[in-house]
Amino acid sequence: MWIDTTLEDNNVEQYLSTVGRAMYLCRNFETNFKTALVWLDLATAHKAGKLPLSKEALMKSYADKFLSQMLGHSVRRLKEEFHPSEYTLETLNTAKDSRNVIVHDATSAIINAKPETIKKAAKMLYKHVVKVAEGDNIVSAWHYEIQNKKQPAEEITAHYIDNVVDWVFKPLPSELHPLSV
Repeated sequence: MWIDTTLEDNNVEQYLSTVGRAMYLCRNFETNFKTALVWLDLATAHKAGKLPLSKEALMKSYADKFLSQMLGHSVRRLKEEFHPSEYTLETLNTAKDSRNVIVHDATSAIINAKPETIKKAAKMLYKHVVKVAEGDNIVSAWHYEIQNKKQPAEEITAHYIDNVVDWVFKPLPSELHPLSV
């Protein structure tokens, strides 16, 4: 069935804006995670003498190989090769699963554009956005540490999840917001 491009419904528009922001968060999480994993792989391979960092073409080929992998495979590789804490592994696995729900299911509510349907979908979306934001906070901190050679300031990581979740749901009016009664 074709998309009804004549549908003009503010609730749908606001929800789609929210879903777009949620998908942007998902993409940020996935890109940050895969890139950090590539950096870890490259550093490990270089330390083991398997990858001379002076060979740019070899590095690009190596990085492209890992960046094209599915997110689930990347999480398994992290577990097997770098042995993160149980908390980190569980958070990243949950973020991966929530990312999949957002990307594949978040727009189903607009088929029936009633406010109660959109509010119910926003509640479902909310819990998954929180999980992806938690995972993104971890991998963003990794990026910061790799690039700046120090841990990020507490005020950045402590408020990141709330700030991102608020930003994702900002387009929704209060009556459709998942935390409203």
